[in-house]
Amino acid sequence: MKVTLIRPELVVEVRVAVARDSAGRWRRPARLHRARPDLQTTDAPRLPSLR
Repeated sequence: MKVTLIRPELVVEVRVAVARDSAGRWRRPARLHRARPDLQTTDAPRLPSLR
């Protein structure tokens, strides 16, 4: 597996369907809602690890 590390530079809002399958994966893809230029990347909460 190839891994590419990135440095966050932009905060965006996404929309997701709340439906998940039995393994906990989203059933539908997340969709970009809007950019948030009023926020810094340090203002955004970190997502919990899925592993």
